[in-house]
Amino acid sequence: MNAPRGLTVIPLLRLNLDAGLSVPFGAEFVLRQTPEWVKRDALIQHLTYSDQQAVITSQYSFLAEYEANAISDPHPKSTKEEPRTVQSDKAEAGAMANLALWLVQPCAVCYTSVLHGLRHQLPGGASPVPLLQQMETHMPLHCHQDDLEKQPTVEQIRQAGELFDILRSISRGNAVWTAMRSVWAALVMPHKDIRYSLFWIGLEALFGPENSGSEITYKLSQRIAFLISDEPGHAKEKFRVARECYQTRSQIAHGRWTNDPKTDPRMADTEAIVRASMLRILQNPDLRATFCSTGRDRFLEDMIFNPLWIMKS
Repeated sequence: MNAPRGLTVIPLLRLNLDAGLSVPFGAEFVLRQTPEWVKRDALIQHLTYSDQQAVITSQYSFLAEYEANAISDPHPKSTKEEPRTVQSDKAEAGAMANLALWLVQPCAVCYTSVLHGLRHQLPGGASPVPLLQQMETHMPLHCHQDDLEKQPTVEQIRQAGELFDILRSISRGNAVWTAMRSVWAALVMPHKDIRYSLFWIGLEALFGPENSGSEITYKLSQRIAFLISDEPGHAKEKFRVARECYQTRSQIAHGRWTNDPKTDPRMADTEAIVRASMLRILQNPDLRATFCSTGRDRFLEDMIFNPLWIMKS
């Protein structure tokens, strides 16, 4: 009898594509049509009505199949200090896959359920039968109102699949890992003031100086502008936008914020800064290594005198 195989299915909401697409997300997931057996499985009856409908009506899912003898098998990298099961690791990977999609194309595509199961070889059966055995519910991603109607193209989904592989390669306990976690926390946060602050926690992890001082707004804005710009004219404008956005962050953090008409456009600007910064860092192996290292702050200090557009010339 064949050994059981683990399954994870993450049905996606609001992804409208022609039938038949299959896109790898690293070596862990494939984005393809939601299997019909998932929609008929008895376990989903225990979801709320809205989450049931999300599964039943989903066109596409992130799908994974992997070595697992049982639900809650420990992950090979599980430790006493940080215990992980195979399934919890796949749930984390699902968040990273959704984050990759948002970084490439901000949109409302998201999920509310992560479904785990096994392929069992039943006595007398010709082939293993998939059965769901565990489910998790999650807060959906909340995109900016300007992005509600946007849909990723097939090419953008392929780019997100490649970016996901990079996200999953980031080790824990560094500025990039902190930024990834903060940005994801922001994306699933419906309250705009807390959402805004979480985005800036991510940006401060990436660009904040080791020793903060009175010039934190200037230094952060300058570092952001120099990293995401390709010429001096662009850097000047990015500096202005980043400084204004950080001032709003400070009003929120210090309890002086009121919900005014400038909040939504500054949220859009902040999200654009987040995407530009993370894409530039993640997609450049040298920058990625630097920002994951203890040399991040020194690099940012030196960059002011030798900006990236000079390095490229």
